[in-house]
Amino acid sequence: DNSNTFILKEPALIDYTLGGNDYDINSSNWKFCFSINPINNRIYSVMYHHQLLMIDPNAAEVKQIVSDLGFDTGSDVYTAFNPKEQNILYLSVTNNHSIYRVDLNQPSPVAIPYAGLACKKTGIQTASEFAYADGTLTQSRFSYPRQITFDKEGIMYIADCVNHCIRSIDTKTGIVSTFAGKGGEKGYVNGSASEARFSYPMGIAIGGDGAIYVADTRNSSIRKIYTSNSQSQ
Repeated sequence: DNSNTFILKEPALIDYTLGGNDYDINSSNWKFCFSINPINNRIYSVMYHHQLLMIDPNAAEVKQIVSDLGFDTGSDVYTAFNPKEQNILYLSVTNNHSIYRVDLNQPSPVAIPYAGLACKKTGIQTASEFAYADGTLTQSRFSYPRQITFDKEGIMYIADCVNHCIRSIDTKTGIVSTFAGKGGEKGYVNGSASEARFSYPMGIAIGGDGAIYVADTRNSSIRKIYTSNSQSQ
């Protein structure tokens, strides 16, 4: 729920004030995504104004882990854990056009630029500085990246919204590729991954069948990408 309260099994037991401070968690400082840490089943979310929250369902409490992750602008933030790295949380920071990495094993976690504009820029990244480029992590560029997900091999998939395509990052090699669609070209086309066209994709998830499901927003469609033969329909 990105504008009201957290949705949990027993919401009445949750400490919404985060230890006596309200942190504006239920109005303008919304949260866009929740991710469950497979190590301990704790839930993590990043607020619009950069706070990293941890929800412990067993203790029925919310804790602020980091008061400011260091982004230079408010942003929707999407999160995902890499199954190949313990306690490593990845963030897609939409308004910074970048992917960040947070090591939760550290006593004071910080968001480290991982891919996209933030890897090369210092100072403020403005909303006009989006682009499209494959290549290494530092060479890569995104345009308002949205939801991210991982497959069991640790490959990250990104709904690169305003580039109208699905990107991938091999976290072993650090190479960013266009997995489906064509960067900067919107439309609605089925076919192979290279033939497919999307229009402002915002959501992405991997199903139990191993296929990738895409919320193709402006096409008002859920698209399916078969990873075994790179066919979409």
